[in-house]
Amino acid sequence: MKKSAIVGLTIIIAISLLFSTLIIHSLSVSANVDPVATAGVALTRSKIRFFKANITLIADSYIVANDSIKLITGGRWLVISNNLTAIQYWSKVKSYIDDGLALLIIASITRNGRAYNVLLGLRQNSKVLLRPALIKCCKLKYLHGAVEFTCKLIGRRGFSLLVEKKGFKALILLNPNGKWRRAGNGDVYWRDVVNEFNIGDTLWICTHNILILKPVLAKFTGVNALIWGFSGAIIDLSNGLALAKHPL
Repeated sequence: MKKSAIVGLTIIIAISLLFSTLIIHSLSVSANVDPVATAGVALTRSKIRFFKANITLIADSYIVANDSIKLITGGRWLVISNNLTAIQYWSKVKSYIDDGLALLIIASITRNGRAYNVLLGLRQNSKVLLRPALIKCCKLKYLHGAVEFTCKLIGRRGFSLLVEKKGFKALILLNPNGKWRRAGNGDVYWRDVVNEFNIGDTLWICTHNILILKPVLAKFTGVNALIWGFSGAIIDLSNGLALAKHPL
């Protein structure tokens, strides 16, 4: 399977699981285990801390900050960068960050009387890493159903689109291998048409899921909302490109 196919499939599958209850039976520092879900912790805003630190060690299941603070990193992450938007396990995600200064989001959890420090979010240069549990904790509102709106395209994050309307910024998560029906041209894949959308173009969007972030996480990520799932179409009102999701 091509790399772009894997990225696209993991975005769709993992974003759909943001609101699911994750159940894992024993705490582990495996790179593929989410320690927040393992401990049965329901994160609240009061448990979360933000701070700047120097990353001094990046390992398979944890990082060390300021030479002494060990932060567990296992599990899935939403990665947002200029070149990529994807859901991936830490074993892959760790290659995107470097030693040095970063803004971290952490929480302390307890399992069987023992305390653990867990990394929930990380921002370093143009890269942002978020646990799904953090997104769920810091959501302001979730809208589900056919939602239509116009907006301006202000950037791309890999195959995903960064749009803005009246200062409100949203990241539209798109599968590079998603099939669309192009007006007058038959079926196409998203990866083949994404570059026809130009920065500054006005878009008309009909989407299915909008997750609005609380201000504290919106400031951290640089976006106010995450959007995914299409029940309708994307039309570029500036150049006439019209795509209908197919199959719905």
